[in-house]
Amino acid sequence: MKSKLIALLDSVPGKKLLMLDPLARGPVNLVIERKLFAEHGVPEEGGILNFDVTWIDNNFNNILIILPPNIKSMEKLVQLYEKNRDKGNKKYYAVFWPKRSSVCKEYLEERGYLDSFELRDFSFDLIPLDHDLYSLEMKC
Repeated sequence: MKSKLIALLDSVPGKKLLMLDPLARGPVNLVIERKLFAEHGVPEEGGILNFDVTWIDNNFNNILIILPPNIKSMEKLVQLYEKNRDKGNKKYYAVFWPKRSSVCKEYLEERGYLDSFELRDFSFDLIPLDHDLYSLEMKC
């Protein structure tokens, strides 16, 4: 998982803001240290935020958002984009975990936002055993 997350960060050029859904933050914090984020373009100070509708600092032009594939997340994603629309030339990467759904893509397309985001998928390779317990075993 660590190498996949590093590859994801490296696929976005330059300095980047990483926004994490609260459910994704736990597994991410288990496998990667803040120092390692900094080595791959995410500043230690202010470079990692919870995914929420908020103002984005003008220092960030690349916004990487790891979120679950559901309508509530799509609504927040559109609101975040609208709130920061006139704050410069920002590139938004919506990274769905474990994978995007057609409903999410249709939601963005129907509202005219599909071209505003680069859509990606990311799997943590974790199997949820319960709401607070994960396994690192691979599926057969």
